Amino acid sequence: MGLDFLPGSLAFAPAMDPKPSPQLAADVIWFDALITNIDRSPKNPNMLSWHGRPWLIDHGAALYIQHTWRDAAAHARKPFEQIRDHVLLPYSGPLHEADTRLAPQLEPSVLTAILDLVPDGWLSEPRARYLEYLERRLAVPRPFVEEADRARPAA
Repeated sequence: MGLDFLPGSLAFAPAMDPKPSPQLAADVIWFDALITNIDRSPKNPNMLSWHGRPWLIDHGAALYIQHTWRDAAAHARKPFEQIRDHVLLPYSGPLHEADTRLAPQLEPSVLTAILDLVPDGWLSEPRARYLEYLERRLAVPRPFVEEADRARPAA
């Protein structure tokens, strides 16, 4: 929820250097799998490279459950198979390690604070519905983590 001009930034491309670290790649993949972001593929990475660091942009395709809310509770517990197309998979470290680092940081109070930053007009349902969905997505075991680890190329 911000706007900034990154002068000299370039669209991320797998051939460019520096490559993201295995930890950073795993963290981004974990986040995208959590929020079901289908839009970080080689064809459309939605990342910029600026001063040697990746910048994640355009999360408009994330949380696609919000377009129907059909079977939201079941959807929250599903693996995220589209993660196999993630542009950062070739660089990624183990996703279970990213899960260990990141999941504890997303307590309900943190999720609530994040949701409170979203303008009302951007939400298709009450905030509580988004919170419930994300809490269910984060419940152990997290099938999206297992799916992302399976999708990683063998080292």
